[in-house]
Amino acid sequence: MDNMKKISLILLAIIPIVILALPIAVAQQGGATIISVTGTAPDGSAYPGEPITISLQINLPGTYTIKLASDSVGSNVWVTQTISPSTTGLYNVTLTLPKSLPGIQSPPVVYVLVSGFLTSEYSSLNIYPKVEISPIQTPCADTLGNPNSITVNVYGVDPNAVITAFNFTSNTFTAVYNLSTNLIVNSNGTASITLPLYGSSSNFTEGIPMGQYSVYFIGSGATYISNQKPGTFTVLPQLVLSPNAGNGIDQQLQNLTLIGIGFDPNVQVMNVTLHNKNFTNVSYTFNVSSGNITTNSYGFFNFSNLYQYYPTNMTAGLYIPTVVESNGNNITFPDDYYLVQRILIIYYPSNAIVTPGKTITVVAYGYGPGTYYGYQTNYLTVTLDQLIYLGTFTLGKDGNLTFNVTMPSSNITFGAHYIWGRDSWGFEYRAAIVVSAGGYYEIINPIDMQPKSSPIAYAGYNNQTVIVCPCEQYVGEKYCSQCAAVSGTCDYVGDKVLVVVTGLVPGDTINIYFGDIQVGTATADNSGSAIFSFTVPTVPEGTYLLQAAGSSIGTITLGFYNGTNSTNILPYTLPNTPVQVVPKILLLDLNKDIAPILVGSGIVRVIGTGFPAGVAMAGVLINNTDAIMAVTTNVQRWTSTSNGLLTSQFTNVLGLWIPFVEPGAYMVNLTYYVPSSTSTPVIQATDASYVYVINNLTEIATYSDLQNAVSTITSSINSAQSALSSQLTSVSTQLSNSLTTLQNNLNAAVGIINNALNGINSSLNTMSSQLSTLSNNVNSLSTSVNQLSSQVSQAVTAAQNAATSASSAATQAQNAATAASNAANQINALSSQVSNLSSQVSNAVSAANAATTQASDAASKAAYALYISLVTLILVLVALAISTMVYNTLKKSLATTPSK
Repeated sequence: MDNMKKISLILLAIIPIVILALPIAVAQQGGATIISVTGTAPDGSAYPGEPITISLQINLPGTYTIKLASDSVGSNVWVTQTISPSTTGLYNVTLTLPKSLPGIQSPPVVYVLVSGFLTSEYSSLNIYPKVEISPIQTPCADTLGNPNSITVNVYGVDPNAVITAFNFTSNTFTAVYNLSTNLIVNSNGTASITLPLYGSSSNFTEGIPMGQYSVYFIGSGATYISNQKPGTFTVLPQLVLSPNAGNGIDQQLQNLTLIGIGFDPNVQVMNVTLHNKNFTNVSYTFNVSSGNITTNSYGFFNFSNLYQYYPTNMTAGLYIPTVVESNGNNITFPDDYYLVQRILIIYYPSNAIVTPGKTITVVAYGYGPGTYYGYQTNYLTVTLDQLIYLGTFTLGKDGNLTFNVTMPSSNITFGAHYIWGRDSWGFEYRAAIVVSAGGYYEIINPIDMQPKSSPIAYAGYNNQTVIVCPCEQYVGEKYCSQCAAVSGTCDYVGDKVLVVVTGLVPGDTINIYFGDIQVGTATADNSGSAIFSFTVPTVPEGTYLLQAAGSSIGTITLGFYNGTNSTNILPYTLPNTPVQVVPKILLLDLNKDIAPILVGSGIVRVIGTGFPAGVAMAGVLINNTDAIMAVTTNVQRWTSTSNGLLTSQFTNVLGLWIPFVEPGAYMVNLTYYVPSSTSTPVIQATDASYVYVINNLTEIATYSDLQNAVSTITSSINSAQSALSSQLTSVSTQLSNSLTTLQNNLNAAVGIINNALNGINSSLNTMSSQLSTLSNNVNSLSTSVNQLSSQVSQAVTAAQNAATSASSAATQAQNAATAASNAANQINALSSQVSNLSSQVSNAVSAANAATTQASDAASKAAYALYISLVTLILVLVALAISTMVYNTLKKSLATTPSK
């Protein structure tokens, strides 16, 4: 029993000692020990934004926390990392020092704190400044010449330090960029500023040469300023083309300016090439070496007018510039360009306002290349509104050409239209052109309905046309039944005028003016054309513009067309040509409106139009002679009304006495006084009219005349026989001879009469032939009118078909739009599915991250439990050993005890 007590006391004393002895032994060495702390600076100090490597000796597996902080007590912790090594040994842990360091000290220091099982240690490193540049490479300016900037960020500097400038250094250039306002470092040790590299707001007004630069800051209050890590960035060269687009016109190169920024310093520019790499592979090289173009110490140059080095038009495309320097550098600028765009220029008329049928001059530039560059011939197809073909032309080697096209003279409406030019490459351009209403007039002879060749017209008589013809044109009238043979022509006053106006708005109503007299209205058809005809009004002598006026076109002046080319009317018109009204007289039969035919002397009627108002008559000319002026003094009392009509104070019927008996056609003119500023009066003559005289029996007779002559002769013979009956026998022989002679004379007279009758029959046959020819002409005119009507009908049908085609095209476009809308809906649905899938993937990643964190925590807890279990196991083994000793001792004691 005493032994048992001793053993119990011994166990109770040993167990606490064993339990306490194990942790005390471990604590003497620590669970983890800092071996070293190293940054990326040459001397091992730290740079912001860069890693710090911590070497730890792990003496006892467990969980340890490493922190980067502003001081040894961790007032401002910048980075925290936890590790849980499973075995003892040497471990390297890397933590990145942030760029922003709140609470940074002066001088800047980073503290490395390690804590964990039986561990609490720290170490420190100096923090050196660091400069970073963003972007890491850039030209000093963009392709348009706008300044580019860099952002300079400074980290790890003493709070409130002052930065006054930055030093830029490369292999070829060093400069200091002085700040206009000092830069103060923040409390977190950072500072930032944006520096333009080019332009008036920069220290580098002309940029800096190309190359890689190191950038240091200059200032005060920074402890380790000499240990700073510079920022680096690369300056790229830039060529600025201004303007950077053109139309391939050679003279545009005179205004092309080239600015080089960031090139090598102090080198000569040898040549500039514009190369169309994207499509046609056409290049234009400008040898500029003769211009002694040299970069300055900043790598800057500026020159213009490439035209002086190579005057050329250019084909269409995007041209990439290349600059060759004298040092052999060949620099291409893939992000820079000179864009040549095709263009059509309406060269004539310069205001691009035309009338239908007008010939215009067009200049094309900047189209595709042709055979000169090894391609097929390049043709330019020209249309109006892509509907009306105007012509096909061969473009020059550099895609340029000057050519003429004629606007349609009909079927073209008022307003804006487009001249389209499309070449064989598919390059296309349109030039706007305004079609203004245009038109012409013709002066039509009302007898043969043919246009006059000059704009001279006879005024109408009371606004009407009056036509007179010789009586052979009017069978049955006076003298015509007597078979009068008159070789004469028809005469008239009152010309017809045909007006054609095109380029109108369909349905538009226009007013037609002769001078200031409105002569009628016309309505434009669906093709924008209007046709109107009228008789020249009763107006006095003078010039009169023909004009058309409407609400949409304003007032336009019509040109004169003389009918020289019916297939292309308007180009042959004389623009702004007025009608010239001249005086004209017309002679008529005294009783009827036919040409006067007199048998001997007689009186004719006279009407006259187009005289100057209130003019005085001077006399009469017959066949351009003054033969009867003495007997026609009555005309000197004639005058003219305010509208140019010939008038007399004595009668409303003006007449002339024609005293001639000799047959023939007589030309009659009136002469009149023209007001003059001189004392000598000016006399002019009217256009002529005609009178016909037919009283010569050797040229004209009747059967009644012949019968009367025979009756008279027979009566004379009977009287002679009665009176001389007594002497009849004696003179019978003589009388017989006389009768024979008389018979011969009568036969001769009959022969003459028969010849005259044959002449009359020939004239009648000629007149019949002329009537037949006139009938054929009328039939031919009718056929032409029918053909024209058919052509108009076909044009209308074609227009309707075009409208149907346009409607069909619109339907197809609508179907395409519907299909595009359905495709867009499907794409939106697919986008929604992709968005849902992305969300699911994001959730899965979050779950995986959480699982990783939980696994790490479980591993740490398991390791710690293992350590406790090991200690417990040791204690259990000790207790088991002691228990075994006690048991054996007790057993021996019981075995040696004597039984009672």
